[in-house]
Amino acid sequence: MPTSKGRKKKPSRKPSKRSGPSTRRLPPMSSLVRSVLRDGKELLSYDEPLDAELWASDVLGLWYKVPISPVDREDFEKRIREQVVVTAETEASAESVAVLSALAAMDPDPLAGPAAAAVSRLRSAGIGTPPWQAALQDGPQALGAWMLSDPYGDQDGYYIDFCYPGGERHAIGALVDQTIGGICKDAFLVDSTDVVRKAAEADGEVTVRDIDAVDAAALVLQAIETGDTYVDNDWIPEFKATRALLRARMHRLSPTRGAHYREPLSNRDRDAIAQEFLRSADVEDLDVAERIVELAIDYACDYTPDGDPYRWSPTVVEVFLLGWLPRQALLDIGEVRGVPSVLKLWVEFAASKRGLDDPLVEETTRAIDAFEPPFLKAATDQKSLGPSKAIANAMMASGVDLSDQAAVSAWIEEFNSRPFEERDELLGPAIDPD
Repeated sequence: MPTSKGRKKKPSRKPSKRSGPSTRRLPPMSSLVRSVLRDGKELLSYDEPLDAELWASDVLGLWYKVPISPVDREDFEKRIREQVVVTAETEASAESVAVLSALAAMDPDPLAGPAAAAVSRLRSAGIGTPPWQAALQDGPQALGAWMLSDPYGDQDGYYIDFCYPGGERHAIGALVDQTIGGICKDAFLVDSTDVVRKAAEADGEVTVRDIDAVDAAALVLQAIETGDTYVDNDWIPEFKATRALLRARMHRLSPTRGAHYREPLSNRDRDAIAQEFLRSADVEDLDVAERIVELAIDYACDYTPDGDPYRWSPTVVEVFLLGWLPRQALLDIGEVRGVPSVLKLWVEFAASKRGLDDPLVEETTRAIDAFEPPFLKAATDQKSLGPSKAIANAMMASGVDLSDQAAVSAWIEEFNSRPFEERDELLGPAIDPD
């Protein structure tokens, strides 16, 4: 998927790469704060507000998800924000005002409000602001937005065009990945958005369309917030450096929170989809096929960010077969063996609903073939079971009706009274797939 034409960031600072254990020691707080304030002189040499934004975003990127424990991380982020504002205001120089002015533009970062208030106090004390401060405070004008999606719908790229008065047109881009939780995993600046769009349209394998800028902002902010809930992730390294800029620009567009929330597909609608598939598919065992396709639909609706029952790609197949299905689904050995063939038929059916080309369907069915051996191993290996699934299997082996709450409660009470060795023995050995 095409992404961006890079823009050189004036500050030479680069986002730190994730490495080492979570107990990594950080430099002293005072050293970090002094490093930030030293850049004030460089900020005063900038002519463009965009360059000041890039600097501020880069700084905040250094503090985002630092490789220490979550508790220490929260304390670190709180203290360094406070120290930067206090130290800069105490210094009371043109350079410190430049630092605070740039950071004040990063709203909704918690640092933005205190930084803006400090700038106001320093201005009242007679200290001037940098030439780009007024334009940065007013913000750029949004000129429009467009997006592109890969053929499977696994990834979406958003491009929102902006321009400061008298400045050059540019775009802020974001890459949202549905296969890893619907997070925003990359953010970037694009100088020539027309060039990128023409390349995307000429690619032939991606879908390009216009989108309302406010709608794009809502979707991107939702993806950023989703990623923020993760302790850490395999973000593209440049994402941390540009994240605050992307977030601030999207926030300025004032999108309505939750405007794009979609209610999960109802059980009735899911049943209708399953029955339509079963009427069209040539399956050997109708009961087995019905069970498997119901699981596939539930997984897509409840465990993928967009909840689209028809979005199946090699990556979705991999997560379903090797991750979710072995750990969460209660399957007997006949159903385990039937999964690959039924899933192929379901993928072909789902692809027809989305209008995917044959090569894409074939690529996904080949992925099912490739993942079949590890799936069979995982699905029949007791060690791969999630705790709830392992217990449910043991209940059924004991003849417990899982719909009988009293029987379930009695079994659990009796199970918990056993020594740990007996519990492990009761959960049973692996099933032989042969």
